Amino acid sequence: MKIMNAEEILCHKRRKIDCIDAHMVRLLEKRFKLATDLKILKGKITDTKRESEVLVSVQKNVKETKFAKAIVVIFADIIRQSKKIQRSNANLPK
Repeated sequence: MKIMNAEEILCHKRRKIDCIDAHMVRLLEKRFKLATDLKILKGKITDTKRESEVLVSVQKNVKETKFAKAIVVIFADIIRQSKKIQRSNANLPK
């Protein structure tokens, strides 16, 4: 088994991050597509109760508590971006 030097370890970890990023992009595209589809069913874009439920669920799903705040902030932004996409694709009440 070969021992990696610092540069090789750095490259290896960056490749792993690149793979995760690509997967996250695909998942976000799917999520935004679903959010766009839902705008017709909801009749309005903002659903404060649902947004709170999503953020609570996200927090409960975090396994590494040191990342909880950052993850919840990211999901809050994902929700904001979803609403922007919905608004740009429909003339629905806010």
